[in-house]
Amino acid sequence: MSKIRLILNSQVILFGTNPETVKQLKEKFSFPNPAYTEARKRGRWTGNIDKVLYFYKEGQGLLKFPRGALRQILDIIGKNIIFEDKRRVLPPVNFQFKGELRPYQKIAVAEMLKKDFGVLSALCGAGKTIICVSIIAARKQPTLIVVHSVELLEQWRD
Repeated sequence: MSKIRLILNSQVILFGTNPETVKQLKEKFSFPNPAYTEARKRGRWTGNIDKVLYFYKEGQGLLKFPRGALRQILDIIGKNIIFEDKRRVLPPVNFQFKGELRPYQKIAVAEMLKKDFGVLSALCGAGKTIICVSIIAARKQPTLIVVHSVELLEQWRD
């Protein structure tokens, strides 16, 4: 059995995946489009709405997935891989965290720093912003922050 070549950069790229594994991966990363389902339910025109959302791209013997899908991909393809980590690391930036974390925030920061990437989930008011600022300072890498409201933008800026 030949090994699958996996390149990790801004996305996950797979080469040499057998047809059965390709089928499994495609099924895992294909979802019914809720916009299409909603339009159908309401009797609206659906000609410009995709029925299915595909969270992969296929071409020339390779499959590409969002980087956040790595764990799920590894669960499917197993350990028979040649792994190439080509994530971009920039020169360290001398960020300094001058805040004070609550005990549960210190635990969250410590747990997040054990991983290369992940999702931080906490209740409203738990201090996710301050936790993330601490993580950014510890990693010393430029970071893009995307928010969905002006209030969150101002909170990050402050």
